[in-house]
Amino acid sequence: MEEPPWDEALAAWRELEERVESGTEAQMMRLHQANVLLFQGELDSAEAMLQENFQGVLASQQDRLLARLERLRNPPPPPPEPVEPVVEEPELVAAADAAPVEYLPYDPYFRVPEFRPVTILEPTQVGSEAVMDYVGETVPEQGTPGLASDPQDEPAEEETDVITE
Repeated sequence: MEEPPWDEALAAWRELEERVESGTEAQMMRLHQANVLLFQGELDSAEAMLQENFQGVLASQQDRLLARLERLRNPPPPPPEPVEPVVEEPELVAAADAAPVEYLPYDPYFRVPEFRPVTILEPTQVGSEAVMDYVGETVPEQGTPGLASDPQDEPAEEETDVITE
């Protein structure tokens, strides 16, 4: 559909307004008419129709139509045309394209982990026990500081029977 038949829609809403019985229904028909008038570009006619004091839910619809009327009367300015940047100091642009610094200062608290390839012969499940076994094999006698000990590794306490009366 190229252009909706606004004149027919406006006539239909006016005819429906004549047939309604309640004031609320008549106000609803006038809001529809104002909407059609906004689509037609008849801003003054739409504004005159929206001057009425609409009630309840219809008041919020009236506010929406008045906001649309305001936007149609005062459209936002078009976005500015894109501007090509002007490079007045080409040496700064050339410096920005320079290679990264190859030397980094030594930081004794930062160590890059050493990669050691491992050959996995068969898939296995890895749990905390397997990790601790691996750590024990690779770092003998150093332990793992900061990790809580496993309760299974601690010797069991002897159970004694205590009778209370």
